[in-house]
Amino acid sequence: MSERAVPGAVLPKITLLPVKNVGLVDGLHVMALAAMHAALDRGEQVLIFLNRRGFSPVLQCGECGWMACCTHCSARLVLHLKERRLRCHHCGYMSRRLRRLAQIVAIMI
Repeated sequence: MSERAVPGAVLPKITLLPVKNVGLVDGLHVMALAAMHAALDRGEQVLIFLNRRGFSPVLQCGECGWMACCTHCSARLVLHLKERRLRCHHCGYMSRRLRRLAQIVAIMI
């Protein structure tokens, strides 16, 4: 595609925010929340896209940054609470049923 749908349109600025040792509020980075509040205070709109198909898009330790990764394709595993499993949405791998799921969730999330 050589032309934009709207001539002169500019792509938005994208900033990657590290989540290691950072407080998340309802799964959102505190700096992202601050930017959203600032935009709303200026009378601008904020649109958030959340691609979530499980309880947690990534099971990650807030202290050390460890994440549950698929051993078959290296994508991140998604926590499904009802099934008590970690599942890969890329290759279909599923972990064994997690017996200590409540402890894992309390520690990791």
